[in-house]
Amino acid sequence: MGLHELSNVRSDFSRSRVPDPQRPLRCEWQPSYTGYTPLRWGHGCATLLRWHTGDIARAVPGSLEYRNIMVKFPERESEIVTLAQNMIDGLNANKELYPAPVLSPADLETTLNKLKMAQKQFVAARAAVELACADKNAILKELVEQLKSDIRIAESVVKWDDNKLKLLGWGGRAQKTTLPVPGAAYALKATRISPGVVKLSWKRSRGGGKVAAYEVQKFDAVNQMWQNVATAIETETLLVNQPVEETLQYRVTPVNRTGAGTASDVVRVVL
Repeated sequence: MGLHELSNVRSDFSRSRVPDPQRPLRCEWQPSYTGYTPLRWGHGCATLLRWHTGDIARAVPGSLEYRNIMVKFPERESEIVTLAQNMIDGLNANKELYPAPVLSPADLETTLNKLKMAQKQFVAARAAVELACADKNAILKELVEQLKSDIRIAESVVKWDDNKLKLLGWGGRAQKTTLPVPGAAYALKATRISPGVVKLSWKRSRGGGKVAAYEVQKFDAVNQMWQNVATAIETETLLVNQPVEETLQYRVTPVNRTGAGTASDVVRVVL
């Protein structure tokens, strides 16, 4: 909505200081449930304007500009209680202006008092629930300790026999499972970086147990055997000080706590 100029506007000021007419004055208000509260004044006039309309105003000397903004009904319980009390006080203080409300101030006050009583009952009930919950948890802890004591004795008596312990709703020790060795890494690639330096990269193992590390191995042509030259946690490594001007063979073997998995395919490179 555009801004409109008004004149001869009557305002009800509370706790106000009259602004100096010789000094520029600008003021902005926001809606509250008791009227309008100044957002800011141009030169420090602290005023509460009780304008019971749907307007937000911005004032300058000699004129008033306004735009219409609907005040929203409060959602928080404390704000609703404040609104109710303000409405009761306002209806009692302005009976000539509001002679026949749908609900009288006495009716509103009765309902408000019922709400306050219910709030007190809620607080007391919540405290009782918290106390009861603490008592319940203490008893549960006691029961757990008692059950564990009987279970330890029962396990010892029947030597952890699963079938016999099932008679008590319990069970024997779980059978230890062996972690499988990792599956083979794949797509091994060798990239020459410089003389004597090579980068090896590969894809993670597929299948088998979880990989703890990768053993990088080079073939020893003299002794005809594979030798570990590095250990990698990730899927790449950089090898330096490697022989030059000869064909080198590399492979990667995944390992975990169970042992070594299947080695990858062999890659060849001349540095």
